[in-house]
This record gives sequence, structure tokens and C-alpha cells, in this order.
Amino acid sequence: MKRIKRVIALGVLAIVVLIVVAVLWIDRVAKAGVEKGSTYALGVPTALDSADIGILTGRSGLNGLTVSNPAGFESPHFLHLGEGVLAVSLGTLTQDTVELSEFSLSGIDMNLEKRGGKANYQVITDNLKRFESGDAKSAEDKAADKGKKFIIRKIVVKDVTVHVNLLPIGGELTTLTVPIEELRLENVGSESDNGMILAQVVNTLMKAILMAAIEKGGGVIPNEILGELNGAMQQLESLAAMGTTLAVSVEGTLKDLSSQVGETTKALGETAKQLGDTTKETGDKLKEGLGGLLKKKDDEK
Repeated sequence: MKRIKRVIALGVLAIVVLIVVAVLWIDRVAKAGVEKGSTYALGVPTALDSADIGILTGRSGLNGLTVSNPAGFESPHFLHLGEGVLAVSLGTLTQDTVELSEFSLSGIDMNLEKRGGKANYQVITDNLKRFESGDAKSAEDKAADKGKKFIIRKIVVKDVTVHVNLLPIGGELTTLTVPIEELRLENVGSESDNGMILAQVVNTLMKAILMAAIEKGGGVIPNEILGELNGAMQQLESLAAMGTTLAVSVEGTLKDLSSQVGETTKALGETAKQLGDTTKETGDKLKEGLGGLLKKKDDEK
């Protein structure tokens, strides 16, 4: 009898050890996957503090994701995420496509920086464009293409703060802050072939946050930067083409941005044209005035 109890106890202990090992292993795999997928999509180093995959509960968490600033910029990071919580369909964890009913993110801090004519957001959006085109894939990137795919029914992002640091050539540093209370994405990966790889999810999220910054930054962020951001977004695959919808909290109400970005770009383009026309007209007048002065001096001689 004692021997049977001992065997049962050893069996239970072995199962507990296996569960602990499995949890630690899957957490490490998830952490590495998030870091590689983010780096693949954004083209800059990323680091995740920890991942906690709830293989028994269906609730998983991510903590402390930091997206590094491109080289040559001074902000401590391009983006930092406080935490993320995922509701996973347990039945899909072992399948090629993982389904998530909801993915909640909170505490995002983003730095948009322009110094001496160079902008970190331009580097990031150029990298996103390169990612979408599939150019210059490394062996590691190709391996990431073969990872698990995801379908996320809803992504809720809260408490986003966008800092805009502008240092014109010969000017003083100007720092602006744009708060974004909430943005929501729906049907991420639902229109793709069996979902999206993790890098594509990161790409989608980054575009959504930048679009929200454009929407909320009107009247705060200089038109020059808004125009550059809009122009960059127009070079990327639209969320609508991916079957994904985006809504952003504006004065307490969620506003659908599906048809807004193009209109904003057009308005900014018209503003830029008006500024260009004004500058040309001023230059022509100065040229005409200088020409008159020079002619007058020649006549006096």
C-alpha cells in the first residue's frame, strides 16, 4: 500500500514538474517571438521584459515592451508599452492559427522626433514599407515568416501619450504632447490567409497608433510633421484593405477613421500647396524688387 502511495506521489510530482517546465518554456518562446516579430516589422531592436502565457486559464500577459529609437535620435525609445493582456482560445494554442477574442494594451509612450531635417518616424515608416514589400529579408526574417498566425477579433489600446520633439535647423527644441485616450481595432487578421504572423500584427498596431496620433494631433502637431506622417501612411497598405477597422476616442466618442485619413491628407496637401504658392509669390516680389534696385544703380553709374 505504501509503495502504491509512493508511486502515485512520484507521478503527481512528475506531472507538476512537467507543467512548470512547460510554462517556463512557453513563456520564453513567447518572449523571444514577440521580440523577433517586432524587430522584423519595425527594423529596430525591441526588448520585452516578460511574457506570461496562461496555458490553463486562457489569459496571457506581456510586460514592458520597448521599441528602440533609430540610430541618431536622442529620445529614450521610439515606443514603450506598459502591459498587454490577451484572451486566447485555448483550443487554438496548439494549432497553426491562434485565435484571440480580445487583446488589451495600456500605458503606451511614443516619441516622434525631428532634428535637422531627419525624423525617426520616417525611418520607422520606411522600415514598415520595406517589411510590407518583402525586400531585404534576412534568414531570421524568413524564419519568422513561418511562425504561428493570429486572428484577433478586437484590440483595445488605452492611455497612449505621444511626445513630439521638433528641433529645426538653427532653432530651439519644441516639445508637444498628444494624449490618446483609446483606440480600437477589429478583425485583425480575419481577411488574411489563415491569419497574420506576429510581425504583421505589430505592423498593423503601429500604423493604427500613428493614424490615431495624426487624428488627435490636428491643431497641435505642426502641419509639416502631420503632412509627412500622412504621406508615409499613404505608402503603406491601408487597414481597410486588410479588412480591419479603426476607431479613435475623440471627445469621449469613438470616431471611425476608415475614411478619414485620405481626407486629412488632401487637406494638408492643399495647405502645403498654399504655403508653397505664398512662398513663390514672395520670392518673385523680392526678385523683382532687387532687380529694380540693381537696374537703378546701373543707371546712376
